[in-house]
Amino acid sequence: MELELLNVSGAEKSLAGPKVKKYKSQLNVLKRKMQEQKSGLSNMAGDRAELFGSSNMAIGNFNNDEIGSYDQRARLLQGTAALEQSSRKLQDSHRIAIETGLFQL
Repeated sequence: MELELLNVSGAEKSLAGPKVKKYKSQLNVLKRKMQEQKSGLSNMAGDRAELFGSSNMAIGNFNNDEIGSYDQRARLLQGTAALEQSSRKLQDSHRIAIETGLFQL
């Protein structure tokens, strides 16, 4: 916005200047509120850990075995999805070949 303000003529610049300042101050207020909310969330995570003890269910508290199993599960799901997509493509190709009479069962 500030760069665009440099390219604006005098009359428009005098109208747009205060708006830009107002928007910047609103942006700063919103940034501060967001930081406060973030810190509130981290406090809630600490409260949760305190409430439930050192359970592995606390936010962001996973041991290496659990992370490995999640990674392995994600790879398996990704492989399954790729296999299903390939199977659909093969079935479609087979159907098209039968429809065009290029392939007989």
